[in-house]
Amino acid sequence: MALEVRSSDDDKEDSKSSQNVEKDARPYRGSFNPFAALAIGITGIAMAAHHQTYLFQVQIHTLWGNLLALYAVFRCFTYIFVWMAPPKTIRPSRPPTEAVASFFLTAGGLTFMSSTEQIGFWAMRSGRDDVMMFLNLIVALTFLCFTWVFGVLSFRKYMINKNSKMSGVSKSVASHGTQASHKFNPV
Repeated sequence: MALEVRSSDDDKEDSKSSQNVEKDARPYRGSFNPFAALAIGITGIAMAAHHQTYLFQVQIHTLWGNLLALYAVFRCFTYIFVWMAPPKTIRPSRPPTEAVASFFLTAGGLTFMSSTEQIGFWAMRSGRDDVMMFLNLIVALTFLCFTWVFGVLSFRKYMINKNSKMSGVSKSVASHGTQASHKFNPV
Protein backbone atom coordinates (compact mmCIF):
# COMPACT_ATOMS: atom_id res chain seq x y z
CA MET A 1 0.00 0.00 0.00
CA ALA A 2 1.20 3.46 -0.75
CA LEU A 3 -0.33 4.98 2.37
CA GLU A 4 0.31 3.13 5.57
CA VAL A 5 -0.86 3.60 9.15
CA ARG A 6 1.43 1.83 11.53
CA SER A 7 1.15 0.98 15.20
CA SER A 8 3.83 1.18 17.86
CA ASP A 9 4.32 -2.60 17.57
CA ASP A 10 5.31 -2.11 13.94
CA ASP A 11 7.82 0.57 14.98
CA LYS A 12 9.37 -1.84 17.48
CA GLU A 13 9.67 -4.52 14.82
CA ASP A 14 11.42 -2.12 12.44
CA SER A 15 14.03 -1.30 15.04
CA LYS A 16 15.05 -4.97 15.40
CA SER A 17 17.54 -6.65 13.13
CA SER A 18 16.24 -8.64 10.14
CA GLN A 19 16.92 -11.94 11.96
CA ASN A 20 14.79 -10.94 14.94
CA VAL A 21 12.01 -9.79 12.64
CA GLU A 22 12.04 -13.27 11.07
CA LYS A 23 11.83 -15.03 14.46
CA ASP A 24 9.42 -12.73 16.31
CA ALA A 25 6.96 -12.10 13.51
CA ARG A 26 3.30 -12.55 14.23
CA PRO A 27 1.86 -15.49 12.30
CA TYR A 28 0.30 -14.64 8.98
CA ARG A 29 -3.46 -14.71 9.11
CA GLY A 30 -4.87 -14.99 5.61
CA SER A 31 -8.41 -15.35 4.49
CA PHE A 32 -9.57 -18.92 3.99
CA ASN A 33 -12.73 -17.86 2.22
CA PRO A 34 -13.18 -20.34 -0.64
CA PHE A 35 -16.34 -18.72 -2.02
CA ALA A 36 -14.53 -16.47 -4.51
CA ALA A 37 -12.68 -19.46 -5.96
CA LEU A 38 -15.87 -21.51 -5.99
CA ALA A 39 -17.82 -18.76 -7.74
CA ILE A 40 -15.16 -18.42 -10.44
CA GLY A 41 -14.90 -22.21 -10.78
CA ILE A 42 -18.66 -22.70 -11.11
CA THR A 43 -18.81 -19.86 -13.63
CA GLY A 44 -16.03 -21.57 -15.57
CA ILE A 45 -17.83 -24.90 -15.59
CA ALA A 46 -21.06 -23.25 -16.68
CA MET A 47 -19.34 -21.35 -19.48
CA ALA A 48 -17.53 -24.50 -20.64
CA ALA A 49 -20.95 -26.03 -21.29
CA HIS A 50 -22.44 -22.82 -22.72
CA HIS A 51 -24.21 -23.15 -26.08
CA GLN A 52 -22.73 -21.37 -29.09
CA THR A 53 -23.71 -21.41 -32.75
CA TYR A 54 -20.32 -22.28 -34.24
CA LEU A 55 -17.96 -25.11 -33.27
CA PHE A 56 -14.95 -22.77 -32.91
CA GLN A 57 -16.84 -20.57 -30.47
CA VAL A 58 -17.91 -23.64 -28.48
CA GLN A 59 -14.28 -24.76 -28.27
CA ILE A 60 -13.07 -21.33 -27.16
CA HIS A 61 -15.78 -21.11 -24.47
CA THR A 62 -14.81 -24.59 -23.31
CA LEU A 63 -11.17 -23.51 -23.19
CA TRP A 64 -11.68 -20.45 -21.03
CA GLY A 65 -14.27 -22.20 -18.88
CA ASN A 66 -11.80 -24.99 -18.15
CA LEU A 67 -9.04 -22.49 -17.39
CA LEU A 68 -11.27 -20.77 -14.81
CA ALA A 69 -12.25 -24.14 -13.32
CA LEU A 70 -8.57 -25.09 -13.04
CA TYR A 71 -7.95 -21.79 -11.24
CA ALA A 72 -10.55 -22.77 -8.65
CA VAL A 73 -8.98 -26.21 -8.15
CA PHE A 74 -5.48 -24.85 -7.62
CA ARG A 75 -6.74 -22.03 -5.39
CA CYS A 76 -8.42 -24.61 -3.17
CA PHE A 77 -5.11 -26.52 -3.06
CA THR A 78 -3.48 -23.29 -1.90
CA TYR A 79 -6.03 -22.97 0.91
CA ILE A 80 -5.35 -26.55 1.97
CA PHE A 81 -1.56 -26.12 1.96
CA VAL A 82 -1.67 -22.83 3.85
CA TRP A 83 -4.08 -24.32 6.38
CA MET A 84 -1.81 -27.36 6.91
CA ALA A 85 1.37 -25.29 7.31
CA PRO A 86 0.76 -21.57 7.95
CA PRO A 87 3.67 -19.22 7.19
CA LYS A 88 5.89 -18.39 10.16
CA THR A 89 7.39 -15.13 8.87
CA ILE A 90 6.20 -11.80 7.61
CA ARG A 91 7.97 -12.45 4.32
CA PRO A 92 5.74 -13.34 1.37
CA SER A 93 5.38 -17.09 1.27
CA ARG A 94 2.74 -19.01 -0.62
CA PRO A 95 2.77 -22.52 -2.01
CA PRO A 96 3.54 -22.95 -5.72
CA THR A 97 -0.11 -23.71 -6.36
CA GLU A 98 -0.80 -20.00 -5.94
CA ALA A 99 1.41 -19.16 -8.94
CA VAL A 100 -0.22 -21.89 -11.02
CA ALA A 101 -3.68 -20.67 -9.99
CA SER A 102 -2.87 -17.09 -10.93
CA PHE A 103 -1.56 -18.29 -14.29
CA PHE A 104 -4.83 -20.15 -15.00
CA LEU A 105 -6.93 -17.18 -13.91
CA THR A 106 -4.97 -14.76 -16.10
CA ALA A 107 -5.02 -17.12 -19.08
CA GLY A 108 -8.75 -17.70 -18.60
CA GLY A 109 -9.38 -13.96 -18.44
CA LEU A 110 -7.35 -13.30 -21.59
CA THR A 111 -9.18 -16.12 -23.37
CA PHE A 112 -12.49 -14.67 -22.23
CA MET A 113 -11.55 -11.23 -23.57
CA SER A 114 -10.48 -12.82 -26.85
CA SER A 115 -13.64 -14.87 -27.31
CA THR A 116 -15.67 -12.02 -28.74
CA GLU A 117 -17.80 -12.52 -31.80
CA GLN A 118 -15.59 -10.26 -33.92
CA ILE A 119 -12.42 -12.21 -33.14
CA GLY A 120 -14.20 -15.53 -33.62
CA PHE A 121 -15.63 -14.56 -36.99
CA TRP A 122 -12.30 -13.12 -38.11
CA ALA A 123 -10.53 -16.38 -37.16
CA MET A 124 -13.11 -18.51 -38.97
CA ARG A 125 -13.08 -16.37 -42.13
CA SER A 126 -9.30 -16.24 -42.37
CA GLY A 127 -8.78 -19.94 -41.64
CA ARG A 128 -7.18 -19.35 -38.24
CA ASP A 129 -9.83 -21.15 -36.23
CA ASP A 130 -7.42 -23.60 -34.62
CA VAL A 131 -7.96 -23.85 -30.87
CA MET A 132 -4.39 -25.04 -30.23
CA MET A 133 -2.98 -21.95 -31.97
CA PHE A 134 -5.38 -19.83 -29.92
CA LEU A 135 -4.24 -21.52 -26.69
CA ASN A 136 -0.57 -21.05 -27.61
CA LEU A 137 -1.16 -17.36 -28.23
CA ILE A 138 -2.96 -16.96 -24.89
CA VAL A 139 -0.20 -18.82 -23.00
CA ALA A 140 2.46 -16.64 -24.68
CA LEU A 141 0.58 -13.44 -23.80
CA THR A 142 0.10 -14.62 -20.21
CA PHE A 143 3.79 -15.36 -19.80
CA LEU A 144 4.63 -12.01 -21.38
CA CYS A 145 2.38 -10.24 -18.84
CA PHE A 146 3.88 -12.21 -15.94
CA THR A 147 7.43 -11.51 -17.14
CA TRP A 148 6.67 -7.80 -17.41
CA VAL A 149 5.27 -7.67 -13.87
CA PHE A 150 8.24 -9.65 -12.54
CA GLY A 151 10.62 -7.23 -14.25
CA VAL A 152 8.85 -4.17 -12.85
CA LEU A 153 8.82 -5.60 -9.32
CA SER A 154 12.49 -6.62 -9.59
CA PHE A 155 13.40 -3.10 -10.71
CA ARG A 156 11.40 -1.68 -7.79
CA LYS A 157 13.29 -3.91 -5.32
CA TYR A 158 16.60 -2.91 -6.90
CA MET A 159 15.76 0.78 -6.55
CA ILE A 160 14.66 0.36 -2.92
CA ASN A 161 17.94 -1.39 -2.09
CA LYS A 162 19.97 1.20 -3.99
CA ASN A 163 18.23 4.11 -2.22
CA SER A 164 18.58 2.48 1.19
CA LYS A 165 22.33 1.96 0.67
CA MET A 166 22.77 5.59 -0.39
CA SER A 167 20.81 6.99 2.53
CA GLY A 168 22.18 4.55 5.14
CA VAL A 169 18.84 3.10 6.18
CA SER A 170 19.05 -0.20 8.02
CA LYS A 171 18.47 -3.40 6.05
CA SER A 172 15.34 -4.42 7.96
CA VAL A 173 13.62 -1.12 7.21
CA ALA A 174 14.67 -1.25 3.53
CA SER A 175 13.31 -4.76 3.09
CA HIS A 176 9.89 -3.60 4.24
CA GLY A 177 9.91 -0.62 1.89
CA THR A 178 8.97 1.85 4.65
CA GLN A 179 11.10 4.54 6.15
CA ALA A 180 9.13 6.19 8.93
CA SER A 181 5.79 5.76 10.57
CA HIS A 182 2.75 7.75 9.48
CA LYS A 183 4.43 9.09 6.34
CA PHE A 184 3.43 8.77 2.74
CA ASN A 185 5.59 6.21 0.95
CA PRO A 186 5.44 6.60 -2.85
CA VAL A 187 7.59 3.52 -3.53
